[in-house]
Amino acid sequence: MFCASFTRANGGSWRTVPGQAFYEKIPVTSAGLDLTHPVMTPIRNARVEVIDPDTGSVLSVSQTGQSGNFQVTAPVQSNCRVRVLSRMRDANVLVVDNTNSNSLYAAVSDLAPGDTNSLVIARDSNRVSGAFNILEMLREGREMARYADPSQIVPDITVFWSPLNSPNPGAAKESLGATYFDPRTKTISLIGDRSIDSDEFDDSVILHEFGHFLASAFSRDSSPGGVHLLGDALDPRLAWSEGWANFFSSAVRNNPIFLDSYGPAGSKVLRFDLRDATPDGDKPGYWSEFSVHSILWDLFGDKSGDADSVPQPIQTIWSAFTVLKQDRQVYLPYFLQHLAEHPELTTVVSTMAQSRSIDFHPDRKPNVSNPFPKSFAIGDVVTGTLDSYSTQRKELLQSSDFWTFHAPGGPMSLRLDITGLGPGNNPDTNDLDLFLFALDGTLVDFADQGFNGESQLLVVSVPPGDYMVEVRSYYGRADTGETVFNSATYQLIVRTPTP
Repeated sequence: MFCASFTRANGGSWRTVPGQAFYEKIPVTSAGLDLTHPVMTPIRNARVEVIDPDTGSVLSVSQTGQSGNFQVTAPVQSNCRVRVLSRMRDANVLVVDNTNSNSLYAAVSDLAPGDTNSLVIARDSNRVSGAFNILEMLREGREMARYADPSQIVPDITVFWSPLNSPNPGAAKESLGATYFDPRTKTISLIGDRSIDSDEFDDSVILHEFGHFLASAFSRDSSPGGVHLLGDALDPRLAWSEGWANFFSSAVRNNPIFLDSYGPAGSKVLRFDLRDATPDGDKPGYWSEFSVHSILWDLFGDKSGDADSVPQPIQTIWSAFTVLKQDRQVYLPYFLQHLAEHPELTTVVSTMAQSRSIDFHPDRKPNVSNPFPKSFAIGDVVTGTLDSYSTQRKELLQSSDFWTFHAPGGPMSLRLDITGLGPGNNPDTNDLDLFLFALDGTLVDFADQGFNGESQLLVVSVPPGDYMVEVRSYYGRADTGETVFNSATYQLIVRTPTP
């Protein structure tokens, strides 16, 4: 072992001590977390500090390399402590404990004067190792983004994780009860309650959330958020967002299998395969998360493992992904259109889409036969049917209708009339509301003053331009926050004053 000593100009003898840092990675298998077979995994690109154990002061700083190796400068004649932190040395990328004042996690090892090396291990027994697995996934996600476009700078990010983060409603108030990316704060939250569900070793999930982060940073994510399950006909913006995140997770891991452990001690697992274009129970289309991620994987995956793949460089996929920033209300056909601008991909992309019941034609405008949102002209009467009452869900394609139109500018009125009960067939639940947005998603005005079966009228004055109307079948009660679901048929008309 190499151990050199020297004297600093300000006095005292110091030495350089080599070391290595590892964490116990818990594998996720088709049976869930394999807690009995942890794998020693290098801690890479993490900050290393030498600490005075008496004062707590930092004596020197270093970082781990690609194999977890490091070198630290330490006093020759006194004890010290080496600690590896859950943050990168060369970027402000952090994994913090939100239940402990957002403190960093640390793996530590004491270093005596006679020691010639330092071995630091983050153990799963005290749950510290989970923070370093999250940090490693952030590192790998950043590397993929850099590889896709070396000219870009990946923003810093903070992940909030704690073993106390629990979906249990009775958890402590400091607990974060779900795993999600927050686009407002550009942070990721991960649950860690192993008695119910923990995500610190679910690499698929961590990288999925990082995929949302990249969409927010480099592309356009118009998703309203919400629940997304196999077989759902989702709001198309949600389907694109979730399908992209699934794909990015698999692309980084170079593995089409998505595994999410849950249940006591991670004893259960959610599993799906991105190579499966139309899994049993799915409703293929641009509203399907599974259609989205399977198309993306077909454009990336190895043909030897997926016969219908047409592998493209990640740079090609990334360029079509990032150019979405110029679009509004993004869903799958926008991405397909950008890809189809490559002449060699036009037929490939169309074939992939049509095999999933998406009638995509890049040479037409709109490029699908049933575009989202649907367009109409001022003075037209448009009709629709909405139903969130039967499903008790607001994330589905049938829960809201979206329409676009061009306004010449000035005053106009929007009138929404209820014409029937809809599939819910309940006269007490046919209350629809009206929202007017600019195409960038900015709310212009809304009308929700009616009750069951009553019309909604919205009178506004707007600058000339394109606008989007949402007819919504659910609302949140102001007194309880409870979501109320409705079902109805309707007709909508927009008018401007007659010259």
